[in-house]
Parts: sequence; structure tokens; C-alpha cells
Amino acid sequence: MATNEIIEKILSKAREKGEEDFKIAQQKYKELLKQKESKLKAEYTEKLKSEKKRIAEKHQQKISALRLKEKNKLQALKRSLLNKVYDEAWALAVSDKYYSNYLEKELKNNAEKEDFIIISAREQTFFEKKYKDLLTKYNVKIAKEKGKFRAGFIIPRGSVRLNCTLDEAFKAIIEKNEIDFAKTLLEA
Repeated sequence: MATNEIIEKILSKAREKGEEDFKIAQQKYKELLKQKESKLKAEYTEKLKSEKKRIAEKHQQKISALRLKEKNKLQALKRSLLNKVYDEAWALAVSDKYYSNYLEKELKNNAEKEDFIIISAREQTFFEKKYKDLLTKYNVKIAKEKGKFRAGFIIPRGSVRLNCTLDEAFKAIIEKNEIDFAKTLLEA
């Protein structure tokens, strides 16, 4: 065999081996590329999913905050409406038409002859002028001590104090009926 043939054979074998190695390397490169693409795609999908979740959570937080704000506004409006109703009811309760009847009923049911009644400082003149006959009728006197309430009176009897204030009666009615008042008001 001639040297050229041997060289040719060696080169041919080397070329075949090179082509085979190239095909194997190319196949490995394609597989590696495919793996990296899959990994990147999975990372992208995961990041996208995570970002969507974060955005959805942030959106939900904003919705929750808005709902809470609106709920608080509604509660404030309800409270404002109830307070307006209570203020109007109080004004009616202390009007001449009803307040005189309230005082007379409380004096009749609770006062004894020679009792002193504690009234609020702001009602001093009111009682002395407008309800003088009522005080005389039940033989009660106004005490020097003044109460910290808006309307009505307190009868002190030793360690016991009969609370006949309109404030207390009004408060008791509100506490007893506030839920019904709120329901009625909000259904209207």
C-alpha cells in the first residue's frame, strides 16, 4: 500500500470520526439547547404565574380596602342618620307637650312629700317658673346640688338616688331598641 493510500485511509477514517463526533456534539448541543429552552420557558411560566398572583393579590387588597372604606362610610352614614333620629326624638321628648307629662309621671310615681329633687343647672329657671305648680302639687323642693344631665331630676334618699332623668330613660330606650331602630331606619 502506498503512503498516499494510507494517508487517504487515515484521513477518511479521521473525517468519518470527525463527522460522527460532530453529529454527536451537534446532537448534544441540540439537547442542551432544548433543556435550556425548557428551563427558561418553565422559569418564565413560573415568573409569569407568580407575577399574575402578585397582581391579583394586590388587586384584591385594593378591592378589600375600598370595600372597607365604603363599609365605614356606610356605617358613618347609618350612625349619622340614627343620631339625627335620636336628636329629633330628644327634641320632641323635651318639648312642652311631652316633657311636662314625663315630669308629672315621674314625680307621681317616685316623689314623696318633702323630697328634694336634684335638677340640672341649666333647668333651674325653667323649673322655678314653668313647673312651680307641679313642684307645689307634689310638695317637693329643688335641692342646691345640681346634676350633670340634660333633663329630668334625681331624688336623693340617703344612700339611694332615684334617677328620674330623661337622659337615663332615653338611654335605656335607645339601648333596648337600637337594633330595631337601625333596621327600621335602613329599610325605609
